[in-house]
Amino acid sequence: MFGGLLLLNQGGRPLEFHCTAPVKPNRAQEILYGPTLEPYLYGEQIAHTLLGKAKATPGLLFTDREP
Repeated sequence: MFGGLLLLNQGGRPLEFHCTAPVKPNRAQEILYGPTLEPYLYGEQIAHTLLGKAKATPGLLFTDREP
């Protein structure tokens, strides 16, 4: 699993693009997080990393995953 962030201006032109390296949970994380592992990885690991790299603050965020 991995993530990408594309920031656009009001006219729809790209301002920034960031992506993560693939993330693979280890066995300990699978056991400890159980059914909450995927939301944790997407929300707290991938999204946090991408938003931390962005220079602009997004006014709206769309994802293709449920929280």
